Amino acid sequence: MPNYPVTNRKAVYPDALKRRVTPWQQAHFPPYEEIAKVRSCWVDRWNREIRG
Repeated sequence: MPNYPVTNRKAVYPDALKRRVTPWQQAHFPPYEEIAKVRSCWVDRWNREIRG
């Protein structure tokens, strides 16, 4: 299970935790550009189905 580090680059992790932290180079990022294209549709659907 990956664990993502805090954004403070000066943070020092205990040895037990250091092995569990995923380096940012190996992290997976959401496809923000693709999400932006359909976000309004998602909000409309949420408003119809969830908000009522």
